[in-house]
Amino acid sequence: MSRVRVARALLALVTTMLMVAAGRAHAQPRFDPQLFHPSLSQRSNAAGVSSADLLENGSFELGLLAHYDTRPLVMRSADGSRLYAIIDQQASLHLLGAVGIAGRLELGLDIPVIVMQRGDTIPTLPNFDVGAPDAGAGPGEARLGLKLRLFNTHTEDSPGGAAMALVVEGFFPTGEQDDYQGEGFRIASRLVVDGITSTGHRVSLSAGYTYRSDLETAGLSVGGTVDWGLAIQFRSRYVHVVPEVRGSIVVAADDFSYEEAPTEAMLNFRFLPIEQVMIQAGGGVGLFQGFGAPDYRILFGLSYMRVPDRDRDGDGILNRVDACPEVPEDADGFEDEDGCPDLDNDQDGIADEPDECPNDPEDADGFEDEDGCADPDNDQDGVLDPDDSCPLEREDRDSFQDEDGCPDRDNDGDGIQDISDQCANEPEDQDGFQDTDGCPDPDNDQDRILDGVDRCPNEAEDYNGVEDEDGCPEVDTDGDGLLDPHDACPHEPEDRDRFQDEDGCPDLDNDGDGIPDTADRCPMQPEVVNGFEDTDGCPDQTVIHVTCASIEIRDHIHFESNRAVIQHRSFDLLNQLAGVIVSRPDLRRVSIEGHTDSRGRDRHNLVLSQQRAASVREYLIQHGVAPERLQSEGYGETRPIDDNNTPVGRAANRRVEFVILEQDGCRDN
Repeated sequence: MSRVRVARALLALVTTMLMVAAGRAHAQPRFDPQLFHPSLSQRSNAAGVSSADLLENGSFELGLLAHYDTRPLVMRSADGSRLYAIIDQQASLHLLGAVGIAGRLELGLDIPVIVMQRGDTIPTLPNFDVGAPDAGAGPGEARLGLKLRLFNTHTEDSPGGAAMALVVEGFFPTGEQDDYQGEGFRIASRLVVDGITSTGHRVSLSAGYTYRSDLETAGLSVGGTVDWGLAIQFRSRYVHVVPEVRGSIVVAADDFSYEEAPTEAMLNFRFLPIEQVMIQAGGGVGLFQGFGAPDYRILFGLSYMRVPDRDRDGDGILNRVDACPEVPEDADGFEDEDGCPDLDNDQDGIADEPDECPNDPEDADGFEDEDGCADPDNDQDGVLDPDDSCPLEREDRDSFQDEDGCPDRDNDGDGIQDISDQCANEPEDQDGFQDTDGCPDPDNDQDRILDGVDRCPNEAEDYNGVEDEDGCPEVDTDGDGLLDPHDACPHEPEDRDRFQDEDGCPDLDNDGDGIPDTADRCPMQPEVVNGFEDTDGCPDQTVIHVTCASIEIRDHIHFESNRAVIQHRSFDLLNQLAGVIVSRPDLRRVSIEGHTDSRGRDRHNLVLSQQRAASVREYLIQHGVAPERLQSEGYGETRPIDDNNTPVGRAANRRVEFVILEQDGCRDN
């Protein structure tokens, strides 16, 4: 169909719409609650939000779009609760057409038909007429639109950028106003700005104004509206996903409310099985339940776009059969009929231009992979790579495992390279004797005793009648005067300190106290580990003595007067005590018992003795004694050991005792 014929058809439709409008001019004026006006070209726009995209010059689009709406017009009480649904359900069908002109204009037409319309039965009230919402089927208001592109930076050569367009649409009163299927002639204009990604995704923002007469129905006044919309088109070759949100604001509303700001959100899915055909389905919900915003909407559509036969990329393949109409075929004799450039014919990851074998894939085995040619025998050793265990290393061809393709640089695996191995197929015995020649030496010292049973394989047996079968000469290796057969430590000289000197072994710690004799001031007397000068090796005269029943301390633990705070002068004593307990793991459990003299109240003395015993326990724990080995108890003045009537006796009674509760064995120290 030529552009002239399309223009004539549109002119005839406009004339018909004007005649229908003249025949309906007598109807009582009411406003049209339908705020969803489909884009005249569904292919280049969102369902209800225009974009700055245009149909190509000479192309046209025809489409059918059906939608079903619930409760787009509702009467509410003063408190906002719903009273009646003036329009409860409405189903509409739109015949859409658009044509691209000169690359800057798009002319479109919408002829809607109300297929079904139902509303609640509303009581008749004086001066309150809501019309006939149950009107059934009838024509809606036809719409003629013009889109003018103002600028566009998105091109085939430079994808991505921005675009702007002006959209002007006129509504013709072809619908029955009394049935809420029209409201009379009006004009809507809006400015659209698009942002486009390099992959063709598009964000559209539109804003404009609808010029209309002030109308009122069921207490709602409607005049001119500010219209806005936001849509995102996620586009791929076969699928488009299009979310959008749009709304209107009544400019002349005296008491602004959501009724005067209807808003709706929609989500549409589009499928393009071929370039010319688009199928879509989607739905929406009213966000602000104003007039014209339905509870929900369901939408289905089908459109056909005809573009003139042309070759956009200039590769000699027409767009309608060109799988890549924007990119020219490379015409290299490989799949040239599809119209798409094959930059890597053999799909080996190397572009054809540097690929020396563009139709044969590189084997990508890490060997000369950059030339694009397969290398069946990388190392050129005559063993093909699939059978070659070492495809990048040549077989050495020495008659030893030559079929695996790997060079065997050490045939016998003895660690000596064959080039230096005098016995390449016999492994060196690696016994420290002439191991660099690669040959095994079964009898290193040539004493007729094979190394496997020779205790001294590198020293010849002296055959002196003493243990001649062991292969070792009888010597005094460590030079301590004891021949090796009689020396328990033939490689360590006896220390000759008159302690077990006859065994030939040095005794580094005669008394076994853990302090080497060289540092032990009393090498024949074991150190007593009690936390006091434990490093000199001599037993100490200590104030601490361990018996089977208790740990006796021949000194006092001093506290602050009438308090449980240990004085500093007792820290050394307690440090020594902690060392003794830690060194005696046989002392499994010790009770720390506190006592006082008889001065003061009985209860106070009992608590003080308990606190002092607990302080001692805590101090010992902090200095390495395991908590589970200690318990504390206080007895106050109940267990005196001396006369509380004398200062000396009271001093003796103020004490801390250490009673052994559990002990492995019993040894006094």
